[in-house]
Amino acid sequence: MTVALYALNARSNHVHVVVSCAGYKPEKLMTAFKAYSTRALRSAGVVSGSDKLWSRYGSTKYLWTAEQINEAVAYVKYEQGEN
Repeated sequence: MTVALYALNARSNHVHVVVSCAGYKPEKLMTAFKAYSTRALRSAGVVSGSDKLWSRYGSTKYLWTAEQINEAVAYVKYEQGEN
């Protein structure tokens, strides 16, 4: 699987990611990101094994054009407020 990461912004209570991955639904990618992140945070000792890290669902959007991708990247990078 080849994934292209366009933008990432980790906030205190949520994460925004803009990626492309032909042939995979965004929901499947979100589940994979959550699982990998959970394992990495637990392995690093940042969170305990009993901590619930993610909501059950999340928001996913299909981006069909370069303009839509550029708008999503700008939103993730510049419209999240102060860090």
